[in-house]
Amino acid sequence: MNTTNNLDKILSKLPVQLNSEKVELNALARLESLTKEAKSTSADMVDSFRKAKEASQTGVKAAEEHLKNLKTISNLVNDARTQAETLGIDITKIKDWRMSADFLNGNPASATKIMLEKMKAF
Repeated sequence: MNTTNNLDKILSKLPVQLNSEKVELNALARLESLTKEAKSTSADMVDSFRKAKEASQTGVKAAEEHLKNLKTISNLVNDARTQAETLGIDITKIKDWRMSADFLNGNPASATKIMLEKMKAF
């Protein structure tokens, strides 16, 4: 009778143990799935960072060129104004000069310098 009691005890625990193993196996399958997803997300993150870094470096070059152009335009606008004053000409009536002066007024170098520093920090 002792053997039957032991067998009953084993059998009574068996479904619980099987259910527990099933839960554990489901957890392992979810773990595997999440790990694969995390690896993929990690690779996407690194790739996006690399692309952002490259774009930032392109932006740095563009900003440096823009500052150089602003300085050149500013010098030419000032030179033209000085020459026009010497000749007694109202430079503000000359369309090309006004266009360049307006461009300078709308593109302050300080804003470009701030953006440049932010891109360099990246």
